[in-house]
Amino acid sequence: MDRHLKQRVGFAMLALTAVAVVVPILLVVGALVAEGVEAISWEFVSAMPREGMKAGGIFPAIVGTLVLTLGVAVAAIPVGVGGAIYLSEYARDTFVTRAIRLAIINLAGIPSVVYGLFGMGLFVLFLQFGFTTYFSLVKHATIENMGITLTRISVWELRSHIMRWEKIKKLSHIL
Repeated sequence: MDRHLKQRVGFAMLALTAVAVVVPILLVVGALVAEGVEAISWEFVSAMPREGMKAGGIFPAIVGTLVLTLGVAVAAIPVGVGGAIYLSEYARDTFVTRAIRLAIINLAGIPSVVYGLFGMGLFVLFLQFGFTTYFSLVKHATIENMGITLTRISVWELRSHIMRWEKIKKLSHIL
């Protein structure tokens, strides 16, 4: 079997695997949308909850999520970008800065679900705070993960831009 045929067979197998994964997901999402679309209305989205949160709408939950997201973004983005600038431009290469960079890489590589499972085990099962406190903490931890990811991306982007700028400066001196 020549290598082009092997490549075509490999791509075909990858395509079949992708279809086998995506089609069930699309069927589940389609079934959820088809059966749940009649429950969504303007009143449901814009009304306040009533009857002990068993009826009514979800407006406070939507506003709370937006306010929390905005508040955490306002706090996390400047800290993340500022930390990235400091780490890439001003910090010396010491044990502490290497540890911080390693922590950023490791934390950014962990999905939020893992933070959530760890938080549930720690706060609900071990410290017995209850589910209400747990869900609040998970929401905060998930959104704070955006700041960690932004820091990691910012450090790498700054370094790559600075390296390109240094190359351009060197080339301009040669010419």
